[in-house]
Amino acid sequence: MPQHNVARLALVLFTLLLTACGDDGENENARKHFAAGANRQRGIEVLHPTQPELPYYHSFGNVAYGKRYMHTFEMRNIEDTAITILRAEPACACSRVTAIQAWNGDTKDQGVLDGDLSQRDNVLRVEPGQKFSIDFLIDTERVHANAGKLAVVRVYTDSKIEPYLTFELNFFPEKLFELADSTLKLGDIPLGGGVADTMQIHAQAALNQARLVDVHSTSEGLEAELVLIEGRDTIWNLHVTAVDQIKRGPFQGKVILSTTDGLGQGDSGRLEIAVEGRVVPAVMMYPPNLSFGRLDQGKGRALHAAVQGLAPGHRIQISDARLEGPSAPHLTVELEAIAEDTFGRSARIDVHVRCKESAPAGPIDATLTLDLVDEAEPTIIRQIHGVVE
Repeated sequence: MPQHNVARLALVLFTLLLTACGDDGENENARKHFAAGANRQRGIEVLHPTQPELPYYHSFGNVAYGKRYMHTFEMRNIEDTAITILRAEPACACSRVTAIQAWNGDTKDQGVLDGDLSQRDNVLRVEPGQKFSIDFLIDTERVHANAGKLAVVRVYTDSKIEPYLTFELNFFPEKLFELADSTLKLGDIPLGGGVADTMQIHAQAALNQARLVDVHSTSEGLEAELVLIEGRDTIWNLHVTAVDQIKRGPFQGKVILSTTDGLGQGDSGRLEIAVEGRVVPAVMMYPPNLSFGRLDQGKGRALHAAVQGLAPGHRIQISDARLEGPSAPHLTVELEAIAEDTFGRSARIDVHVRCKESAPAGPIDATLTLDLVDEAEPTIIRQIHGVVE
């Protein structure tokens, strides 16, 4: 390389080094700003951080899995000009911003200005010296239980010094017990009750010494029994029975179990089990809708259904089955009793409806009526649909 080029390169490098190491006020403030994070001279100051060396960090510690938690960061605009909070972008679905507010004075007593989170790039304007807050929510159901989580949310501004704020929310969602399903589903519950189901519950023995103690309480219309599986000290069966149901429609209830703490002490812990079902007549036909669908003319077809009592041991008897409507002459119905006893009552009665081969082209429109013996609701009526092509 020529000697003059070497000298020129050395001069350029020396100039860059002087610029980088110079005592420029703006550069020094910027370095202080990004390094200190709080109590800086310009930018955004975090008020009362839980960890001054990490002002945008908050730890919830160990929390109960399945619940939501909130934390509020309070800050102040210490720039010479107003800044605008543009938007908030969480890194995962377990965290989000729920509110951004600004106010004058030391407290919010004089009133607050609410930011509009639906306005992208224009959520809230914060004047110089004005305080503002950002509320964060974490949802522990959206992360893996019994594993540490660091949720990151980035808030963008139009500040030249503070273009974005990176908030970090740390938590450890504890789940002392593992359920076979999040909800115990009883399905169809007969009026009067009688339907039961069982859920298995495991203690997370590898993580703690928590144990189930007993059934603490149940919703009205439920009975529950907790049974430790023989030979196991960390697995239980929870038997839940719906009783005394008097109102049709969706049923939602809960069973609350008393538990020890993570060290196996006391019985003040609580584990809530959701219970769902649907209260229906004591005798039901399945499927509830009778349809042949589309069938070819001249071929005929049969559809099948079953009638049975929902409560254990409930036996039924049908005295009559009849077809009515425009398509009735082209249909037949046959009943087949399953496990009939000496009194003529059956555990189940299968219903076979056949469309004759002679049925003309066109829609099938008929009504099936079944008369039950000695039932609170003695009649089942179902429409029959389909089309012959």
